Amino acid sequence: MFELRSFFIKGIELKLARTSLGIIPSKWAPSPPSPPSFNGYTGGSMFVLGLFMLLLGVGVGVGGMFFMWKRQRLTGLAYQVFE
Repeated sequence: MFELRSFFIKGIELKLARTSLGIIPSKWAPSPPSPPSFNGYTGGSMFVLGLFMLLLGVGVGVGGMFFMWKRQRLTGLAYQVFE
């Protein structure tokens, strides 16, 4: 029942019990990897997000002002053409 097997590797004799080859005790087995967990955003990613939101806001604001300026000039120009 408790048969030993001998192996020679580079001049070293290893003796293993046949029953120990199939099951690894849990204390010797590597622990399973922990599931990934979300810990939040880094400060750098929040800075870049804020910077691009600022640039987007400025772009939308400038675009809106340009649109309003062009619309105002076109209405004045239309009256001048028909007078």
